[in-house]
Formats: sequence, structure tokens, C-alpha cells
Amino acid sequence: MIKLEKIYTEVNKMSEGKRFGEELKRIRTERGLTQDQFAEILGTSKQVISRYENNQRTPKVTTAAGFAKRLGVSLEEMVYGEGEK
Repeated sequence: MIKLEKIYTEVNKMSEGKRFGEELKRIRTERGLTQDQFAEILGTSKQVISRYENNQRTPKVTTAAGFAKRLGVSLEEMVYGEGEK
């Protein structure tokens, strides 16, 4: 398992690589959900989801971890993408 420090570093780099927003949108669209539906599942607003997907905002590692848990995916998948580590 990847150490928390490495994940924290990667989450902080996500805004540069635009990875988090891409992965969040991939997960949402694969599930056939609108941004409104996705926001409700994640306990946030459509505007926040839009900002993440458009790489205008990057979450704190604790927020990303909470999203991963609610979605039933690993934090590593949200950071690195499906099948990547």
C-alpha cells in the first residue's frame, strides 16, 4: 500500500497534472451520473464537482479520501487512475 505521505504529495501535484478532475469525471460518467447526482452522493455541490472536473480546484487529501470511500474506489485510483499506481 502506498504511504500516506506519497499520496498527499500526489494529491498536491494533481492540480498541475490535472489528474484528479479527469479521474473524477471518468468515474462519474462511467456510472452514468449527472454532476447534480454525483454531488449528492459525495455530499457537496454541483459547482464544486464542476470546479474539480475543470481543474479549477484541487481537494485536500482528506476530501479526496472521503470521496473515494463514498464511491467505493481506492484513493490511489482517484490519484493515479484506473489500473495505474
